[in-house]
Amino acid sequence: MPPERLILYCETCHSKFDVGSVPPGSKFHCRQCGALIEIPEDAPELPLAAIAAEGPPGDPFPTPPRPPKALEPAEAPVVLPPEASAPSPVPPPAPAPAARQPAAPGGLGCLLLLGLAALSVPLSAIGLLLWTDGRLSVERAAAAERERALAARVAALESAAAALRSEVARAAESAGGAANAAADAGAAASEGREAAAAAARSGATAYAREAKAAAARVLPALVHIRAPAAAWSAAAFQRGEAQGSGFLFRDEGYVLTNYHVVRRAREVGCEFAGGTRVRGTVVGVDAPTDLAVVRIGEKDLPATARPAPIGDPEKLEAGDFVIALGAPAGMSETLTAGIVSHPRRYLPGIGFEWSGLRTGFLNLWIQTDAPINRGNSGGPLVNVAGEVVGVNSREAAGVDGIGYAIPIGFAREIATKLIESGRVARSFLGADFGLDDGGRVVVRMVMPSTPAEEAGIRTGDVLEQLAGDPVSIAKPEEIPAFFGRLASAAADQPLAMRLARGSESLDVLAVPREAEPYDGQFVALADVGLTLRVITKSYAEAAKPPARRGVSVVAVAPQSRAQRAGLAPGEVIVRAGTRDVADAEDLLTAFAVARQTARWGARVALTVRRGGGDDREIEMEVPAAVEEGR
Repeated sequence: MPPERLILYCETCHSKFDVGSVPPGSKFHCRQCGALIEIPEDAPELPLAAIAAEGPPGDPFPTPPRPPKALEPAEAPVVLPPEASAPSPVPPPAPAPAARQPAAPGGLGCLLLLGLAALSVPLSAIGLLLWTDGRLSVERAAAAERERALAARVAALESAAAALRSEVARAAESAGGAANAAADAGAAASEGREAAAAAARSGATAYAREAKAAAARVLPALVHIRAPAAAWSAAAFQRGEAQGSGFLFRDEGYVLTNYHVVRRAREVGCEFAGGTRVRGTVVGVDAPTDLAVVRIGEKDLPATARPAPIGDPEKLEAGDFVIALGAPAGMSETLTAGIVSHPRRYLPGIGFEWSGLRTGFLNLWIQTDAPINRGNSGGPLVNVAGEVVGVNSREAAGVDGIGYAIPIGFAREIATKLIESGRVARSFLGADFGLDDGGRVVVRMVMPSTPAEEAGIRTGDVLEQLAGDPVSIAKPEEIPAFFGRLASAAADQPLAMRLARGSESLDVLAVPREAEPYDGQFVALADVGLTLRVITKSYAEAAKPPARRGVSVVAVAPQSRAQRAGLAPGEVIVRAGTRDVADAEDLLTAFAVARQTARWGARVALTVRRGGGDDREIEMEVPAAVEEGR
């Protein structure tokens, strides 16, 4: 039967382990917590060879990883036979046989037992010391390894800290440099702002200085013009006043201005810078170019007055500085400044057809953002050198910052003709021209009984040559030059023209005649609801109205006095009240007389001629006041 094995239980950490065969009274240290475990004295005597089970780790009987349920501390260690199985219930042990009393040993045996007993304690102590020393060696080795690892980690950390300190130092140095650079940049920016502000102040000062110098050269020539204007009230025909501007451009006291400033006036009031007022005589007007010339007697000129220097508008470029001088809203000696927006602008809204107040088709325009308001008309547009480059003429309706001036070169040509003959002679062909998409000049309309009709020109013909020169318009800015060629053709002299009609090419000779003045062709009487056209010789020959004298009704406003009276377009008013009508002024005079003689509502009798040549009498209500517009 194999020897019994002893299972020990630690009351401190509740561990359980097999220590093999040892004598009773032996002492052990728990492998888990090191607590002292004693073998009870009443335990069965075990073989001596099992004492080797004491010792350090490496014991051949390790502790199981998960011990069974710990025994209660009060219980004594239990001796289990090797056949026992933990999971199955343990049957109660059979009664032990009565112990035999060992025989008393002899003398030599007693000595041997006593020696072995004496040796048991030193051997146990030696095993414990060996186990403890091995444990300490392992722990010292592990501690040394941990120390080396910790030293390596500390060294790595110190190296990283040194690198970080170096990086921080470099960053600080870089930040210091950046801060210095930023400070330098800020200082430079501040200096730049100060320099820019100084330059702006200097530029503004220079700008103001140049504007003052330019204006100073032209102000002695500036004229504030007051012209009579017609107005009708309930009492009688009255004269009002229209205001504009002009400037001396020749030594003999000639003042250049706009046609729409003086209109039909024969004498106007002129006021120079400084307040000197004199009278001026209208020398001539030209409605198609909106130009007029007024002359002031040399003896009436103030001592400070002198002609304005004249510049070259052909040298103007977009962006050039310009000044507009005049009397906007009656405020004389007003200066506005701007730049040239476009030096040679064509205004397509002007149209191709000549009519009394449709001006500008014979010239290009200087477009500027210098304000040109009512009252600036006729004043000079001046460059930075103080030279006149244009005549202020109009502003764009409904648009701010767009004004137009007639180039001074073209204006001087017209003014010279007005000074020489009081008018500008032009020829009349009787054909209206336009452009197709390819830039060809196409006949849009031929008036009846005109030189164009007599020459065989038809609507839709393409004009290829004029007086032997090719006709081609590549861009809109070339249109005024073409109409200028037509207008300057000699009256009553054959004008050779080559036309393309379909696939045919035709050569024709037209004989233009001298054009009549266009002053006052169209008159609008808004309060009456009438638009009238004065019948001139050329219009009578072209349109064949019912009468060759009078005013032709062009349009009648709905729900107006004219419509209630029964007037219709195409009819001609030949008599108003007791006077014959030759122009619109005769009609307005009849209105004024009717208002003076009527007790209640004023009415005027009109004689109207229809297309068949029949006359009819009608009556029309006369408003309290009539504004004449042209």
